[in-house]
Amino acid sequence: MPKARVYELAWEYKVNSRTVLAVLTDLGEFTRSASSTVEASIVHRLRSELDRRAGTVLASTLRPMESGDRVPRSLSRERRQPKNGPVRALTLREEAEAQRPRRRNGAPTEREIRRCWAERMFESAEIRDWRAIGLGPSDDGLAEQCRDAGLVPEDLRRVVNGLRVVQWLKGGESAVVVRSRLRDQAAKAVG
Repeated sequence: MPKARVYELAWEYKVNSRTVLAVLTDLGEFTRSASSTVEASIVHRLRSELDRRAGTVLASTLRPMESGDRVPRSLSRERRQPKNGPVRALTLREEAEAQRPRRRNGAPTEREIRRCWAERMFESAEIRDWRAIGLGPSDDGLAEQCRDAGLVPEDLRRVVNGLRVVQWLKGGESAVVVRSRLRDQAAKAVG
């Protein structure tokens, strides 16, 4: 069995490349991107793990299709089941989408947003402070970088070189660089 690229394996199993990267991480293998190659022995372990995960779906989602059932548009023609056909196992992507709570427009729910912030060890009061400054619901990673760099929510209101600190951060500037600019500005004001 030759080496394979991550995106090829993802295409084969009809899942996102990120899903394959996550499974590889779970297996203890480090890969950087979807174009990374995977050794043959690891490909064998990965395939068996993906097959195992694809087989473990909720029992309520596995049932024979009945004559009145409609086939979702997302299924391609070759994957449609004949009437009263065999049970069809969900792909990893379909399983993940079925378990993800989403609003009708596809936006994450408030509960999902709070979970993401909580995973980064933010208390509810901290979340309120960071969100009041101007960070959006999906800016939990940016807030964590600021906290790690020693910035507090009040620092994001300050202006450095004509822009608010939050604008610098959302523009892609590093939190450490912004902190050093704030210190330089404070030193100039004192000196």
